[in-house]
Amino acid sequence: MAGRHSFELKDYREKILNGNLIQAMLLIALPVALNNIVQRFYDLADTWFATTIGSIEIASLTFAGPINQLIVSLANGLAIAGTAMMARKIGEDNRNAAKKICGQLLVIGLALGF
Repeated sequence: MAGRHSFELKDYREKILNGNLIQAMLLIALPVALNNIVQRFYDLADTWFATTIGSIEIASLTFAGPINQLIVSLANGLAIAGTAMMARKIGEDNRNAAKKICGQLLVIGLALGF
C-alpha cells in the first residue's frame, strides 16, 4: 500500500511539474473551490432554517458570520502554510521532516478545533 501512495504522489508531482499548466492549476485549486462552494451552501441552509424561527435568530447569524469567516480564514492560512512547509521538505526528499510537520499541524488543528 505504501508503494501505491508513493506512485500517486510521483504521478501528481509529474503532472504539476511537467504537465499542462491549466490542468495543474485545476488539480490544485479545485478542492479549495469545492470547499468554498459547500461552505456557502451550508451558510444558506443555516439562514433558511433561521428564517423559520425569527428575526433575532437571523440577526445572530449575521453577527456570527464574520467571526466564523475569520476563524475559517485563519484555518485556511494555517493549512496553506503547512502545505508549503511540507512540500518544501518533500522537495528536499526529507520525508521524515515532512511527517513531523504533518503531525504538528494535526496537533495544532485539533487543539484549535476544540
